[in-house]
Amino acid sequence: MNKAEKAQADGIVVVFSPEESCVQCNATYRALDAKGIKYRTITVPEDDDETRGMLRELGFMQFPIVWAPRVGYWAGFRPDKIGGIHRDVSQSYRDGMFWTRCSCGDEFAGSDPDDADAAAYEHCFPEGVAR
Repeated sequence: MNKAEKAQADGIVVVFSPEESCVQCNATYRALDAKGIKYRTITVPEDDDETRGMLRELGFMQFPIVWAPRVGYWAGFRPDKIGGIHRDVSQSYRDGMFWTRCSCGDEFAGSDPDDADAAAYEHCFPEGVAR
């Protein structure tokens, strides 16, 4: 499992960025930080043809490329997408169940992380998350 897959499995936002400075990357970091959203940055070196090729195959031609739970992938600085990230969800495993705590403080249990997540999101966003 690579760093991106590990972060995704942990439900952490992943930001792919180039080694060189990137205005849209910096704006994305600032927006995520301002909302208190945890994220992992994965720097993609200029000579990393494998990763850059994979990102191109997904249809992305610019940085940053971001993945977020329940939102998916996007490229560039997208405040509308960042706004769709539920920043206050935390998840734990105890008593043989996965538990998700949403921003209101309520906890929801599930037999797997997705079940617990779905219950919390349904509770906090009964009309769905704006996309």
